[in-house]
This record gives sequence, C-alpha cells and structure tokens, in this order.
Amino acid sequence: MAFTLFIAVAVYFFAHRKGDEDHEVQVFENGILIDRKFIEKEKLKGYWFVYDQTVGVINFQLSGKGNRKISLQMGEHNPDFFRSELKSIEFEELADKKESLMDLWIRALKL
Repeated sequence: MAFTLFIAVAVYFFAHRKGDEDHEVQVFENGILIDRKFIEKEKLKGYWFVYDQTVGVINFQLSGKGNRKISLQMGEHNPDFFRSELKSIEFEELADKKESLMDLWIRALKL
C-alpha cells in the first residue's frame, strides 16, 4: 500500500512540476492564447486566483468532462492586472473556487 501511494504521489508531482516558466498570455475576443496554444472562449468555463503573500496563481477552468484546469504562476503581478483584460471579453471570474487540497499540500511541502 505504501509503495502504491509513493508511486501515485511521484506521478502527480512530475505531472504538476512546472511552475517557474515564463508564459505568454494574450487575450482575444474569442479566447485566450497561452504559449502559442489557442483556447476558444467556449471551452473556458472561467478563471480564479490563488493569491496571498506566498503564492500567486491564476487558474483557467476548462469546460467539459472532469475538473481540468490550466494553472499559471502570476509572478510579480497581482490579480487586478489580469482581471481588467479578462473582464474586457466578459470572461467569468469563479470567485467560489478554491485551491485544491493536493495543490495546497504540494505547495506547503515545497515539492
């Protein structure tokens, strides 16, 4: 059982290891472009922030099956920097969304 748990944590860690890369994000009327990958507005359910003194992340919730999301580090920007552009295309902020327990543990343990 311990070995299985170790393997599951290792796979999750390597799948979510990214975070310090610079990303180019452009907002258009019909969607957003993240690092040359265009995501249509219809495929995006909304966005939300995880932001405090120790973390700054913007999450884009994808519509469809599962609870898929795209998480990007905001660097030195605050949420208002992103809100102004995303509101210009009437993109919904999901204020009721919170950081997942697994992401919280990974951040707490600095994995």
